[in-house]
Order: sequence, then C-alpha cells, then structure tokens
Amino acid sequence: MTISITGEPAGDFFASDDARLDLATDEAKAFLLALHDGGSPVAADSRSGFQFEFAIKEDGPAFIVSGAGTTRRFNVAGSADVKTMAAHLLADLGP
Repeated sequence: MTISITGEPAGDFFASDDARLDLATDEAKAFLLALHDGGSPVAADSRSGFQFEFAIKEDGPAFIVSGAGTTRRFNVAGSADVKTMAAHLLADLGP
C-alpha cells in the first residue's frame, strides 16, 4: 500500500516524489485496523524516512507526517469518518 502525502506545500516538503510511504500489506492492515478500532497508529517507511501517524489531540483528530527534518499536521475535518475510511481501505486490501 502506498500512502501519498499531499496538501498545501511547505517549501520543498511535498515537492518530491519521495513524499510517500510504501508499506507492506501487513503493515498497512495493522495501521488501518488500529485506526478503525480508535487507536493512534504510526507507520514508518525506513527507505524514505517518512513517518505517518494518526492522533487525537486537544483540538481534535489529526494526521501527522514527519520526514525530511519537518513535521506537518493535517487536522481531520469534523465531518470526516475515519473509522469508515479505514474500513473501506481494509476492504480494498482484501483478506
């Protein structure tokens, strides 16, 4: 599974093709299962050096991306249903 990191550019942070995480199927499933179950999963790609996590902070849920010496936070919109999103992605990955 590949997680592509996109959003408002901050300098060169998202300018390269390296702004993505490539996860083995088992890693992707573990991340999505934890997300679906209300956890705060973390996924990392040792090849690219990027880390992707989901956390519930005092001002709401967010996806946090770290890498290339920078950390960016993407707040989850109030209408976003993270559990349903995780369920759909898990179904796409198959058994």
